[in-house]
Amino acid sequence: MRIAMRLVGRAACLMITGALSTFVAQAADPCFVDIEQNYAWDDGGFHWTAYPDHCPQSPQPASAAERKWGGSVQIRATGADAIVIEEDYAWLPTRKGDIAGCPRFYRTVHRRTRIAKGGVLYDSKQTDDETPHNTQRPLRDNEIIAVSNIQKVPKTEDAFVETLGSNTIAGQSCTRIEPKQASPAAGLWAMCVFVAPPNCKAARYLQPMDLVVKGPDGQTVWHGRTSELKVGARGTLVSPDSIHPTG
Repeated sequence: MRIAMRLVGRAACLMITGALSTFVAQAADPCFVDIEQNYAWDDGGFHWTAYPDHCPQSPQPASAAERKWGGSVQIRATGADAIVIEEDYAWLPTRKGDIAGCPRFYRTVHRRTRIAKGGVLYDSKQTDDETPHNTQRPLRDNEIIAVSNIQKVPKTEDAFVETLGSNTIAGQSCTRIEPKQASPAAGLWAMCVFVAPPNCKAARYLQPMDLVVKGPDGQTVWHGRTSELKVGARGTLVSPDSIHPTG
């Protein structure tokens, strides 16, 4: 079944990127404490075109842009105070109200807002227009808000990583890397990553400056890109007073 095959492909994509660890290459710049980053990704409509039959009674995307699966993350942190807003969207089948076994599709949006303030982590989750689910708990020692999307970047010292040079994206210099040709992941992904000092706690928030993930057939299945990245000393970018539990 083509739907099952596409979902398996997406799971494989998650495994490729989710198994990679945080990039901690040595940089000449001093450690930063403040960070602002806006990052987004989408599949270019890859998953939508993989579905076999779209019922006439099912909602239909009006344009190619609306057929995309994707998401975004906004990160603002200063010291221990931080806010991370994640959103993802997809067209998904539902068996409720099927006509002659033809699944209807609907666009669903998941939004999660987490705020670290005063030693407490506030977490709000919402799907579409449903009532948000809110929780809170104490932050653990040395904990930061873990960005839960699939975007992670490897260490340059990993045996399978090859450095290809540098680029400039969103006004920031980044290092281009990809798996070595002899590795199992060769040709499946390529990144440009911001090089951060290895001991910077705030660097654990960093997402790639650019990421392309391809399927075994060479087709691009995910493309992510940073539209803004700023790093600096405490309070130079983000005011602690601007981060509070109400968001």
